[in-house]
Amino acid sequence: MKTAVPAFCLALTAAACGWFGGDDVQEPRNPIRVRSVSLAMSTESNGGWPVRVELVRVRDETLAGVLLRIEARNWFGDEGLGFRQANPLALYNAWEVVPGTNIGPFDIDERGDFAGVVFCGTRQPRPPLRLPRGGDLLIYIDNEGCNVTDAAEDSNGGWWPW
Repeated sequence: MKTAVPAFCLALTAAACGWFGGDDVQEPRNPIRVRSVSLAMSTESNGGWPVRVELVRVRDETLAGVLLRIEARNWFGDEGLGFRQANPLALYNAWEVVPGTNIGPFDIDERGDFAGVVFCGTRQPRPPLRLPRGGDLLIYIDNEGCNVTDAAEDSNGGWWPW
């Protein structure tokens, strides 16, 4: 809770700057456009427990920086709630993945340039991941945590990279 209040204030300040400043919005450094997302999880990962995954896309580099400073376990609590309330124009997509399954692809294409950040609620604390590219993505979860790759480049048919 001690970190939730400062993070909420930071998210609220960043949102206010973006909302009222108009011209102060910083375009994403490496803009992406995600067309679809598929998710896969190995059988033995996360101790056999399901994993929550959320993709957040913003049009402001400052907000992307705020997202990258939020730990995944806090994202699925007060800090994530605070960010969502302060930034209703961001795009949010959430899934729960069960070990040994693959789901998708999900069509999430939106016009515009975004910075994308993925949060994975694994049992081992992991930092959020900034999406390095757009297109058709595969988010896969193994014993190392969450990883993102291009679904079209995956040599195993786009599903099981391990």
